[in-house]
Order: sequence, then structure tokens, then C-alpha cells
Amino acid sequence: MTERKNLKLLRIERVLPLGHRLGGVFARFVALEDGSSLVEFALILPMMAAILVCLTDYALLVQKSIQFQSAADAGATYGTIPGNASNTTMMTQVATYAASGSVSGSSGGSGGGGSSSGSSSVVVSANLIYTCSPGGAQVTSSTLCGGLAPMQYVQVSVKSSVTPLLKYPGVPSSFALSGWASYRVQGTP
Repeated sequence: MTERKNLKLLRIERVLPLGHRLGGVFARFVALEDGSSLVEFALILPMMAAILVCLTDYALLVQKSIQFQSAADAGATYGTIPGNASNTTMMTQVATYAASGSVSGSSGGSGGGGSSSGSSSVVVSANLIYTCSPGGAQVTSSTLCGGLAPMQYVQVSVKSSVTPLLKYPGVPSSFALSGWASYRVQGTP
């Protein structure tokens, strides 16, 4: 084996002009490429693993954000069904289940944090509001708007603090994510 390596070195020294020979150590390093790809792989692997972990963390945060928005939509959609607008407790439970996968026993709007990606307790609130015009100021249910009853809207918000899988320098240790939905109740003027 050593004779083969010595032959490679002699070939390299013969190919290079006398003025361009860089010395025996460098020529030997250039000639022997047996483990170079392994060394390159060992140098790049930690960087690739770090990039993969960062992308996984980011994807989990985006997925949780989408899940909270979908939960708010689910709670508000339940409230738009005729007869369900005043049942804010059930809207809260629907949104809590959609956000965390478990129904909370409390009607105060906070749900259990049964998620696997590092979210703490999920806080859900549901409200029934009345307005005279879309996007207008909030009024009471007994207010007449041009001789008609006010429009009813259900609003559901879902909030939680989510922690990434790893701690990164310069990045907060947790992120406040939320979802919010406001739908007009069917059958209102």
C-alpha cells in the first residue's frame, strides 16, 4: 500500500515543474485523497443538522399558528348556526377542542394544553356583539338601527404561548400565537 502512495507522489512531483513544487508535505496532502470526502461530510453534517432542526421548529410554529386560526374559525362557525349565537360556552369548547384536541371542563374560556409541540394552556374567548353596520360601533341588542334590529356577530379568539423545541441565541424562548374570527350570525338583518 505504501508503494502505491509513493508512486502517486512521484507522479505528482514529475508533473509539476520544478519551480512550482510546493514541498513534500503539500504534495503528499494533495496526492492522498482517500478520506477527503469523509472529512468534508463531517464538516458539513453539523451545519445541515442545525438547519434541519431550525426549519422543523419554524414549521411547528407555523402549524400551531394555522391550528389556532382554524380553531377560532370553528368556534365562530358554530356560533353562526341559528340558535347557537348566544351559546358562547359551546363556542369556547369547540374552539378549545380544535386548538388542543381536548375539551375543557371550564366555561370561562380557558382550555387544557394537551398539545405535543410545546404550547402552554390555550385561552379561548367567545363573544356575541351587535352593530348597526358591518364594522360599525358596537351597540346593545335592544338598539334599533333604522327601525331594524342590529346585526349579530360572533367573535372567537384563541391565544397561547408556544415554546420552540430548542432555545436559540437571540430568539425569544416562547412565542405568543393567536387566531381570531368574527362572523355574522345567519338570519339577522
